[in-house]
Amino acid sequence: MRFDLWQNFNGPLPGGGSGSTQVTGAGVGTAGVTPQWAGGSQDSVWFGTTADGGSSVDYRAYSSAAGTGYGDASGVFAAGSGAGVRNEAHPYYAEFGREPVPAAQVSQFPDQTGLTGVGAQGFQWRDVTISKIGNQISWFVDGLRLATVDASTVTLGGSNILFNYFDINASVSTDPDSPSVLFGLIDNVRVETLTTTPQVPNITGIQVTSGNVQIDFSGATSDAASAFGLQSSADVSTGYANESGATITQLSPGSFRAVIGVNGGARFYRIQR
Repeated sequence: MRFDLWQNFNGPLPGGGSGSTQVTGAGVGTAGVTPQWAGGSQDSVWFGTTADGGSSVDYRAYSSAAGTGYGDASGVFAAGSGAGVRNEAHPYYAEFGREPVPAAQVSQFPDQTGLTGVGAQGFQWRDVTISKIGNQISWFVDGLRLATVDASTVTLGGSNILFNYFDINASVSTDPDSPSVLFGLIDNVRVETLTTTPQVPNITGIQVTSGNVQIDFSGATSDAASAFGLQSSADVSTGYANESGATITQLSPGSFRAVIGVNGGARFYRIQR
C-alpha cells in the first residue's frame, strides 16, 4: 500500500499550541470492524506518527502482539533498539523537519508561525509505503524504512487496509484555530500486488554414470522438485520433448538433480519449469 500524507497542526511551531499532538496512521490486515487506535484492540499491523513531534513516542507501531505499541527495545524500529528510538529527536529521523507553514495558512491564522522541529513529520507531503513481502510488514516514509513487524508473530483479523487519526491525550484543544488547522490528510492511495518472476533453473553439472544421465541444477530455495521437468532433443536448437521417465529430486534447498537413462545417440537436455 502506498499513499501521500500531509499532517497539519495548530501553532506556533515547533512545539504547537493547545492539543496539537495528534497521530495519523495506516496499516494492513484488519477485518475492518474494530477501530484501530492506540487505546483499542488491535487486529492488524499499523504504524503512525505525530505531526508536531510533541510526544515521547512520535514513531509508533502496533499489532495483536503489541496492543499498546512496540517498545524501544522491541527491535521493530529501524532506528535501533536503544532508548529514544521512537522519538523525533533521535538522529535517525534528522532528514525530516524544519518545514514552514504554507503562506496561505499563515495569512489566515497568524499563530501558524515558525518551523517544525528536526525529526517531525508535519507540514510536508510525505510518500508513505507499507509493504508485506513474505512475513515482513515494513513501513517507509520518503523511502526511509522506519519499522518492520514479523507477521508470523501476530494475528491478523482480515485482509483490509486501514487509516486512522486520533488524539494521544484525553483533553480537548482549547485553541479556536484547531478545528481548521489540526488534521491529517491522506491522498492518492494505491494498493498493489507485487508479482515475482520465477527463478530460471540453471544447470550446474551433467555426467553419465551407471547407464544414466545425471543433471544437477539450481532453482529457488522455495521450489519443490515437482516444479521442474526434463526435456531432451537430438537437435540443440529445436524438437525438445518431455522425458516422462526422468526422476527429479531435491538435494538441498535450491539444489536439484534430474536422472534419466542413456538413450542411444547424442542428446541435448534442458530443465523446464
